[in-house]
Amino acid sequence: MKKTLEQYLQEVHAKQYEGLDDDMPDNFDNWVANLSEKELQTYEADLLKQNVDLDINRELNPAN
Repeated sequence: MKKTLEQYLQEVHAKQYEGLDDDMPDNFDNWVANLSEKELQTYEADLLKQNVDLDINRELNPAN
């Protein structure tokens, strides 16, 4: 399933997050707000690549 940018950023954040579950949403908001333009562009490019790969796999394997 294709992800939105927000979903992808939540996954990236969760992999590196160290803290209490209760604090995670606020920490995510702060983390996103402090991303540089370059970091955000890198994450967008990574997400685009993942979504394109999903499309290619669906075309090659329509039963899956």
